[in-house]
Amino acid sequence: MKKTLIVATAVIGLSGSTLFGQPIESEAATTKHISASQAKELALNVVNGKIVDFEYENDKRNPHYEIEIKTTKEKIELKVDALNGYVKITDREPIKHKALHKHGKAKGHSKFISQTKAAEIAKAHMNGQGYVSEIEMENDDHLRFYKITFIHNNVEYEYKIHAKTGKILKIEVED
Repeated sequence: MKKTLIVATAVIGLSGSTLFGQPIESEAATTKHISASQAKELALNVVNGKIVDFEYENDKRNPHYEIEIKTTKEKIELKVDALNGYVKITDREPIKHKALHKHGKAKGHSKFISQTKAAEIAKAHMNGQGYVSEIEMENDDHLRFYKITFIHNNVEYEYKIHAKTGKILKIEVED
């Protein structure tokens, strides 16, 4: 009889603590969160791209993963609910690609062709014969050009090549 009373008291005590007090196990301990790899997979199912940033936010009200994915056209921020796996896009930002000039160079980079390119243009004009003895960039009436001195068969050729377009502006021959 005493044994039954002790067991009954223990059961009532445990039940009472759940009904009237704090539960024995916290809700967080019994709630299962989705894993980081599951969150990434869910996000990539919504947006096809490359994950560039990943964080877990242990918010008591709403634990979630914050994921940033980069595609060829935009950066997209997503929030994946850690409890139910719900994916929500929170921000989209287009990626600005550098526009290209007609010569294939990105705008914002040097607006002039290189000395090497200017020398190649002069050499191509000479059918690959001879060598460059001097090259310098000059400015005449706001026109920038490369002045290239080219030697072939003991003859000096002076090329003026437009520094932006690579067009041969002038060729002078000196014996």
